[in-house]
Amino acid sequence: MDAVIKKIEQNTKDTKIFTLKLDTKLRFISGQCIKLSIPGVEFSRVYSISSAGGETDEITLTIKVYDDGKFTKEIDRLKVNDAVIVEGPFGSFTFNGDTDKNIVLIAGGSGISTLHSIMRFILDNNYRNKVKLLYSAKTTEEVIYRQEIEELKEKYDNFDPLIILTNEDKSHENPKRRLTTQEINDNIEDKNSLFYICGPLGFVNFIIEKLKEIGINKENIKTEKYGKEI
Repeated sequence: MDAVIKKIEQNTKDTKIFTLKLDTKLRFISGQCIKLSIPGVEFSRVYSISSAGGETDEITLTIKVYDDGKFTKEIDRLKVNDAVIVEGPFGSFTFNGDTDKNIVLIAGGSGISTLHSIMRFILDNNYRNKVKLLYSAKTTEEVIYRQEIEELKEKYDNFDPLIILTNEDKSHENPKRRLTTQEINDNIEDKNSLFYICGPLGFVNFIIEKLKEIGINKENIKTEKYGKEI
């Protein structure tokens, strides 16, 4: 379907949030993705929808621009009112609100973009599932949705985020560290929660192994993996 860029927000130094106005309503489930095409560009890419699922004529895409990313360079040139084409939705990495289990979202880097859709769907619709967010980023400046996460923490008593920084960043209250088996275990109250893991391939595989070590049932684990665009 045809769409236009309604709004562009520079969220971090290399990440932008694009609000797309669609020419018809799209029904999708939180966690799904679309294929984005730009008129005049011969190739396209798949991106997760970062806004909450439902039926809407407006969606957001949260996109990290890579220096060596051919398509993201084209995306970086887009301006408000530019035309794009959207196909989909696709994907089974989804949450539709049909469970009373608590939810654990584990994000590596820009993997938060996909999990943001699930997080906002639960909170915006006042579901009572407890939502634990474990988000690993390099530095404070690279934490996507940083201000929003802080505001949601204050607003919702069922939302508990923990941001882990892997590179030195003295300006943040959390010290430099990586997620360990012990830290994951200490931050998961309910081992029968549903786990959604999204991030780079190595990160996701690492987290899966850590969850197995603390006895999480593999049937309760959903994953979405990606590699750096080339």
